[in-house]
Amino acid sequence: MNSNQKLTYAGAFLCCLLALGANAEAQTQHTAESTAVISHGMYVMTSNPGCRGASGVSSNDWSSCGVVTVQIPLTARIVSVTGSARERGAADWKQCVQRDNKDCDVGWARFDGNYSVQTVGGFQTISWTFKNWSHNRDREARVVVVWE
Repeated sequence: MNSNQKLTYAGAFLCCLLALGANAEAQTQHTAESTAVISHGMYVMTSNPGCRGASGVSSNDWSSCGVVTVQIPLTARIVSVTGSARERGAADWKQCVQRDNKDCDVGWARFDGNYSVQTVGGFQTISWTFKNWSHNRDREARVVVVWE
């Protein structure tokens, strides 16, 4: 065996050892999700009005709001939380991006602010308020949590 072959075998051995170590530390990811139907609001003149009944919200300009909650084990580590929406009964979910005050791709709706995480009954409960200010379209809101 020449010195080049020895280096090749040593490199292959080290590569396999590193791969085994990485796999031993990898965690299995799980997905949990929940959906809710949020009825339509009223015809409004502003974008992203406050939730109906909330303090300081005009009786003439409001969103219909609901909270979507997902529960995961207490010891789980949250990898990601994403929100999406669709017309009630539609097949495809539309993305809801939480930046730059952007509405969900379905239009006239968005998740309000950031989601919250609380301990409830031995679980982590992820809650996120969804706002729908369409005057004639009910929405389905979905929250997906990836955890390990």
